[in-house]
Amino acid sequence: MKQVEFGQLCGTIISELILDLVRNWETWRAGRQLPLRKDIDPVALYRALGQTWLVDCSDLNNIIHQVVGEGIRAGYDDPMMGRSVREVHDPETADYLHQMARLIAAKKCVVYGLSGNKLVDNVRWDVERIALPFASADDGPVTHVLGGSVSVANDRASVIFRTDLSGQFDQGGETIYIPSHTNG
Repeated sequence: MKQVEFGQLCGTIISELILDLVRNWETWRAGRQLPLRKDIDPVALYRALGQTWLVDCSDLNNIIHQVVGEGIRAGYDDPMMGRSVREVHDPETADYLHQMARLIAAKKCVVYGLSGNKLVDNVRWDVERIALPFASADDGPVTHVLGGSVSVANDRASVIFRTDLSGQFDQGGETIYIPSHTNG
């Protein structure tokens, strides 16, 4: 796991949709350590909505999908909204998602990952992911995570941050950004 500054995180992101999510999150933060859940503006996210998800993680033992974009939902046979991570995902994925939520809640951090490395017609395709924490009250705990997941054609010679194909947390490939208060 590598910790970076905000500018380095933004410079690493490949997808414009993921970058839009991060920039909106930073705007909504408005100098606070975390933006509030009520600050999420779906209009600002219109380009990325199909590739986004929002979970309620106020109970880290029962993370609930609140919003799931069509691009994410299309990969699943059953409805996701209103259902727990453990109901929707296989046990290994659910454990990974709970582990990520605990990290995000403990550190109040953004988590970024790039995984995949599938070669199609001599182009490397990766899945780029971001998880952005939100609170329900100023200086409160993380209660929600807004995320995005996008397949990207990756022609960069080297990518600084990479997970293995399974994207497992214990590989240490995720990158975190820990925001601080900027308004004192």
